[in-house]
Amino acid sequence: MQTKEKNFEADIEHYLLNYGGYIKGNQSTYDKKRAIDMPVLLQFIQTTQPKVWQRYVNLYGDKSADQLYKVFQSDVA
Repeated sequence: MQTKEKNFEADIEHYLLNYGGYIKGNQSTYDKKRAIDMPVLLQFIQTTQPKVWQRYVNLYGDKSADQLYKVFQSDVA
């Protein structure tokens, strides 16, 4: 049994990805300036709240993602 911290971190990541409902981040879609991965957030909202998201799209159209980011930032900050 290896007890190095690197292995411990790998075990935690494995558990979260396989049993904890997490998904692995993608550096290509992560926006460092905004400190958010909008495609992942949008996918989560579209999957978990499709009717609410559709109303949001009907209201804001192609600016829905930008509006969501503004609201998210004001609520989180």
